[in-house]
Amino acid sequence: LAPEQTALLDLDTLARGDAEIDLGNFTAHLFLRGVQWQRGEAMQDAAATFLAAYPGPIDGVRLHWYRRSTLLRLSCVYALRPNGEAIVQALL
Repeated sequence: LAPEQTALLDLDTLARGDAEIDLGNFTAHLFLRGVQWQRGEAMQDAAATFLAAYPGPIDGVRLHWYRRSTLLRLSCVYALRPNGEAIVQALL
């Protein structure tokens, strides 16, 4: 890492693929935290700042698809948790 640039290491799957997979996953988790912490606007701002700073090209359609698929997966996880109904509704 150098002071003049930001680098991301994909430690989730250690795979090569669409950058939008990781970007969508990360921004979906920011959305989840916004719901949980009741700081939705702050997390939306953080996601927008993160995406604006991303150094490569971003395909908006792919980003939207991967973000929504992560939100669906997270809603399935939270549907199985006690008192998860409110989070599920917000994620869907």
